[in-house]
Amino acid sequence: MNDSKNGTTYTETYDKLLLSTGAEPIKPPLDGVDLPGVFTLRGIPDAVKIKNYAAENNVKNAVVVGGGYIGIEIAENLKNSGVDVTIVELLDHIIVPFDYDMAAGLQSYLVSKGVNLILRNGVRSIEEKERAPFCKFRKWINSNRYSNISCRRKT
Repeated sequence: MNDSKNGTTYTETYDKLLLSTGAEPIKPPLDGVDLPGVFTLRGIPDAVKIKNYAAENNVKNAVVVGGGYIGIEIAENLKNSGVDVTIVELLDHIIVPFDYDMAAGLQSYLVSKGVNLILRNGVRSIEEKERAPFCKFRKWINSNRYSNISCRRKT
């Protein structure tokens, strides 16, 4: 193991090792989820596709649908790449396993880093406008790019 805080390396022992494969992406049953520029994220190959698409198409804005762990991770990476990012979450806070009070601190942090949050809203459909995906939300917002990042536990 590497301890990045103090620069040391050590060996961790264990009796059993459990490898969790993570989540399985969901494509919601919406019009437009198969348009070019709409992605799901499962692993590194998907992240590379999203990164390459963003670079090759000079993406300036992205909407990440779902404020779970993976949605937050891709939002952070897109933001660090210079993309203006909006996370849309159907519930009243991100990271559903957290209660509202716990999530509030993370939400404030994301906003302080320039990530836009739209809570209590969802995507109704996706259309193509000016050769780019355009989200239609249950409640109106203005955005011209979309990245579908929505996950459920894999059982």
